[in-house]
Amino acid sequence: MQPSKNGSIEGKLSEDRRLVVLKFGGSVLTDEHSLRLAVHEIYRWRRDGWDVVAVVSALYGTTDRLLGVAETLSHRPSAFAEAALLSTGELRSASLLGLHLDRAGIDASVMMPGAAGLVAEGNPLDADPVSVNVDKINKRLDEHGVVVFPGYVASDDEGRPVVLGRGGSDLTALFLAHRLGAQRCRLIKDVDGMYEWNPANPGPKPRRFR
Repeated sequence: MQPSKNGSIEGKLSEDRRLVVLKFGGSVLTDEHSLRLAVHEIYRWRRDGWDVVAVVSALYGTTDRLLGVAETLSHRPSAFAEAALLSTGELRSASLLGLHLDRAGIDASVMMPGAAGLVAEGNPLDADPVSVNVDKINKRLDEHGVVVFPGYVASDDEGRPVVLGRGGSDLTALFLAHRLGAQRCRLIKDVDGMYEWNPANPGPKPRRFR
């Protein structure tokens, strides 16, 4: 382990570990029953000898509903209070996936961002991750082989809740994959690749990246 330029801890995989980060977005986690699809995908990688960090978004539509609640309660809500409310969607998804994995007999640990020391800075509703304690995540992987991690959610350097903005769960997955030195990172969505914008939106068809 060695400190990076910004003072965070960089990770290095052991030579015999194969690690994949799988991100399950709200477009595929449409309801609680769809979490079983995530279980099958995680099992597929475990069966092939991979350790897995599973990053989950809130179930489809949850974040928009929580935003509506915040707007109903206050025209100018506290950013940190709003971030705390929005984070509950991802925390619920991660907890439910952990229960589904347990029911399927797959050893897994649900890890909250605070336990992993995931710190972000900037706007509390659109923060950027800057550091994470990879030793703690690797320890959970050594013990269980699967770590379930809520995307989108972090804390600032004072321990206050923040969220990473739209697409924040993707950012969580990419950040963890980079810091953990994962060989693969898969963003599992309802489209066949990365586009300029959401191809489900009306209007001109976006170009697909190679």
